[in-house]
Amino acid sequence: MPQQAQTTAAPDAPPSRKPPEPMTHAHRRDAAEVADLLSVDPAAGLSTADAEQRQTIWGANELAEPARRPQWLRLLDQFRSWLIGILLVAAVVAGIIGEIKDALVITVVLLINATIGYLQERRAERSLEALRQMLVPTARVRRDGQVRMVPARDLAPGDVVLLEAGDRIPADGRLLVAASVEAAESALTGESHPVAKTTAPAAADGDETVPVAERTGMLFMNTALTRGRAEMIVTATGMRTEVGAIAEALRTGSEPPSPLQVQMDSLGRRLAVVSGVAVAAYALVALIRGEDLADLALRAVALAVAAIPEGLPAVLALTLALGVYGATSAPSPCTARSTISRCGERGRSPSRWP
Repeated sequence: MPQQAQTTAAPDAPPSRKPPEPMTHAHRRDAAEVADLLSVDPAAGLSTADAEQRQTIWGANELAEPARRPQWLRLLDQFRSWLIGILLVAAVVAGIIGEIKDALVITVVLLINATIGYLQERRAERSLEALRQMLVPTARVRRDGQVRMVPARDLAPGDVVLLEAGDRIPADGRLLVAASVEAAESALTGESHPVAKTTAPAAADGDETVPVAERTGMLFMNTALTRGRAEMIVTATGMRTEVGAIAEALRTGSEPPSPLQVQMDSLGRRLAVVSGVAVAAYALVALIRGEDLADLALRAVALAVAAIPEGLPAVLALTLALGVYGATSAPSPCTARSTISRCGERGRSPSRWP
């Protein structure tokens, strides 16, 4: 009887070590806890292989390219609101019934509003490109137990970065060592004076969000160390940083409407309802009184046009444009009209990971 060949099962390959899962609220955690959660020894830093693996998973430490949109669509976006839509209808109706003066005034006002909005969006796009140009080209890190210079785009969560006075911060990170450290964070928070930094975690009650300006145990991308010597462990890179959140809002326009925009849309809806009810009531009364239909239509349209404050969009546009000018003349990243009414919200935004 032929002897059957015996096959030996190959031993299972050891599972590859998976990088740590995303971490939140690094500013509330002790530095040693952050290092443990990111699976890194601050005295040795990441290994080269581990850093490359993490970069492959979390991406390069750079801001995304701005989304390119046709210019005519950007101009068209300026007319997408209830109030503007009502004014467009009012201008057309005023021209049909012979009120050329009213039609021209409304049209000019709408064009001024659209032009200001369009120019501010272009300015926001240029601000995003400026943010990209500010990125640090190289960083001094501790890897494989040695201090070396690496391209800043190659940083990964868990890297230990060494900083001195005058250095620009290449990524968001939790301070491990802070010797008389102060950082200029005006590019992020608008704070004109350098902020003193320590290794202590930020205190907060319960789930209360700690403003960015009060996270004294953190350093943030594109800010600068003005004094002292520091070591930090990278907690967020690229578009996951606080500056990346601003860049994402500028890049995609995904930022939710500001309170002022919500109120203006609500006002537009209310004006549409009120003017519609007023015109319907007037038309009903005029029909009961037996007025001529041609005169009735003319007066009803005139009443609808008169109910719309055609000067309001221009006043708002000019006021917000002045706000933009004031904000951009100060050290602040707020450059779009939609952000002027809530520039301080960057200081109240939740922490972003990694």
